[in-house]
Amino acid sequence: MNIKNAVICLFLTFALTFAPPPKNAHGFTEIGTGYLVTSFQSLVTTFLLSLPADERQAKYIDGYARIFDCDVVEEHYRNEFEWRNIRERINQRINRIQREYFSYYEFIGSVELDTYDFEREVFPLHSESQLNGVRILSLFRLTLEVGQSRKYCAHAFGRDSFRLNTFLPTLFTLRLPSSITVRNIPMTPDAAEHFGRTVEQDERIGRRRIFLRFRVRLDAIAEITARSESSAENVIFNGQLLELDAFADRNMEYHLAKLDI
Repeated sequence: MNIKNAVICLFLTFALTFAPPPKNAHGFTEIGTGYLVTSFQSLVTTFLLSLPADERQAKYIDGYARIFDCDVVEEHYRNEFEWRNIRERINQRINRIQREYFSYYEFIGSVELDTYDFEREVFPLHSESQLNGVRILSLFRLTLEVGQSRKYCAHAFGRDSFRLNTFLPTLFTLRLPSSITVRNIPMTPDAAEHFGRTVEQDERIGRRRIFLRFRVRLDAIAEITARSESSAENVIFNGQLLELDAFADRNMEYHLAKLDI
């Protein structure tokens, strides 16, 4: 084996070790550890696993390598013959990652409460926080800050482009089979009194703020959209909302209620 082939094999061994060990979805969901927190890296992986191998465009695979192993990209990307072989093998290795593991996600969003309703024993959501007939959920949007270009290996791509969104989608959303509506957080008067003593109002808005945790399953890609050829792509997944819970804190230590969906 010559040095060039040895380097390629080393990359193939090393570059994809980011993926957690394959797990059985039923098993890890059962013990309560089966949901990944939404992130750019994990959703890009889900996106590529959702595409047949022959439909993964070269730019997607290059972007995937860019966010997971910049050093190898930096060394080999500008040799198009060498990089073509590496790209093909990366694509083959992607097929070996277990898609089911990258199907289950959780993310949080904040909402604001109005004053407690003693007759209905609920905390109504403030009018601007209510979920009224929502069918599209935003999973993640990548926003690149000044100075982050090196973090995403921009310097390794020469004159191709410094913009990550020319290689990979940077917006990910979920389309539910039916709409959801959440207008209230159910709570007994005793629990509401304890909550009121524990969680103070946000002085800036004059209301209490709580957090909703969404647990979802991502199924097939529904569509990939872009406003123009130069704008970021948005990946829309079909999927299911599996659980919806309300917490008093962002760290999700103070559970308030499990909401009907």
